[in-house]
Amino acid sequence: MIAFTQSVQRGHFGPQFSPRVCPPPGRFLSPSRHPAPCVAIFFLPYRPRDVTITQGQQRPPRIFRPVFLSLRYFRHDIHATRSGPALPAPSSAPSRIGPRNPGLELWGPRTGLHRFGGSGLHLLILAPQPFFVERGTPIAVRNLATALAAQGHRIDLMVFPGGTEVDIVGVTIHRLPDWRILSDIAPGFSGRKILADLVMLPKAAARIRRGRPDLVIAVEEAAYIALLLRRVFGVPYICDIDSSIPEQLDDKFSLPHWLLRMFQWAEGRAARGAVGAITCCRALEETTRAHAPDLPVQTLEDIPLTDDAPTGPPPEDCRFDAPVIMYVGNLEPYQGVDLLLDGFAATVAEGTKGQLVIIGGTPDHVAALGARAHALGLDQRVSILGPRPVSQIGRYLAQAAIVASPRIKGRNTPMKVYSYLDSGRPLLATRLPTHTQVLDDDIAMLVEPDVAGMARGIAALIGDPALCAKLAEAARIRVQAEYSRTAFERKLKRFMRHEIMPRIGVTPPLDPQGPDDIPQHPDPHHKTWENQSIGNVE
Repeated sequence: MIAFTQSVQRGHFGPQFSPRVCPPPGRFLSPSRHPAPCVAIFFLPYRPRDVTITQGQQRPPRIFRPVFLSLRYFRHDIHATRSGPALPAPSSAPSRIGPRNPGLELWGPRTGLHRFGGSGLHLLILAPQPFFVERGTPIAVRNLATALAAQGHRIDLMVFPGGTEVDIVGVTIHRLPDWRILSDIAPGFSGRKILADLVMLPKAAARIRRGRPDLVIAVEEAAYIALLLRRVFGVPYICDIDSSIPEQLDDKFSLPHWLLRMFQWAEGRAARGAVGAITCCRALEETTRAHAPDLPVQTLEDIPLTDDAPTGPPPEDCRFDAPVIMYVGNLEPYQGVDLLLDGFAATVAEGTKGQLVIIGGTPDHVAALGARAHALGLDQRVSILGPRPVSQIGRYLAQAAIVASPRIKGRNTPMKVYSYLDSGRPLLATRLPTHTQVLDDDIAMLVEPDVAGMARGIAALIGDPALCAKLAEAARIRVQAEYSRTAFERKLKRFMRHEIMPRIGVTPPLDPQGPDDIPQHPDPHHKTWENQSIGNVE
């Protein structure tokens, strides 16, 4: 497909190769047949030891230049066979998209999913987690895929092996090989997860080559995979950012400054190569805008898990006469469960009645926390139940008098907060950015992240039922307006139609339901952030 001629400069370099003019696209490829990549064979540049490069002389060519030329030709034919002859990008697309996303200028204007007769796009979601498991990111991925499929998009979801089988209408799930080394990968950084990411790279490339998606949605570190594949296939991608990887690594390993800066550069490079970004909280939105000021960023807060929670009798292991202070979530140190335990111990010492119920955690974490409660003399006042099904969270929250989020580290808002707000129970949380980007004093009891502050908050809520009812009602109004499933779908729909589709050369189809206006917020004193998430407004 690419022919090379040999030109030898004696006494300077060994054999060199320069490309001839390639034949026009379509000569070797039929529009009905998907192109196959060509193979370029070349010699490595050779330079004798006794020869030096003087000013004005030619430097040796880059080793992989013929390969990239071949891949670019391959990519050109992919887009030429997609929708006929190459057409210029639509005038509504920003001019900066061309240089940053090579290949987008080859896409002609398209209206919806022309190849499948629908009104949406063909999307490939790369989610580097086992699916489905009941924890934060897989739950968020399920919500995203479900909402996109309901809007008429065709979804291919590529995930790690493991988890339970789920059936989502309009979503085809592709799993990596179920090898033992790739099974049961825990969240967070690990060598096995890096290996699984490396396995996902060629699998994603094969899926793009066969399925020819219009857009890739890359979750967390899959953005680096999407960045590499964009340079080969020219398929644009959206970053789905649930956490900052450099911050996570720094919190866990205390990285040296130079290494932290390197990870931050890589995170910024992935953001600048995208056509848009989805974040789960305003702190991550600000981080993304710092990396790529012109990038459209949409914050999609998590959906309360109590939306479809079953009703029924109280669980047998959660029936107590005293007021229940409840925590639901993992027991990692950054969650601050030790702080909650110490604060509860301080209130018990002052004569406050109550029962602390903790749900979640691994067996090791449960055992360690039980030993700490025993050392504080709270065996009868603390119940550590271990993990429970997410589908039953509503039944447990209904038994609580107070729900708590004592997190002491991190910037992303915990997923549990949205379920807490929708539970009809007052929320006790630390006054830190991880919480204050969503919470304020109108809907939660915010306390300082120390033992004294936690103890005062518990005592104030237990001793003032009127305050509890006021906070719980205000929280429910807020969550229904901004953090419900309906609000999630509305924000996502606006972002795809008004930001992403024009940037990739797709004309959004007419919406039979009319314009997707933002409803009036029921609380006139509260400023909504939904409009700010669409554009670049701070």
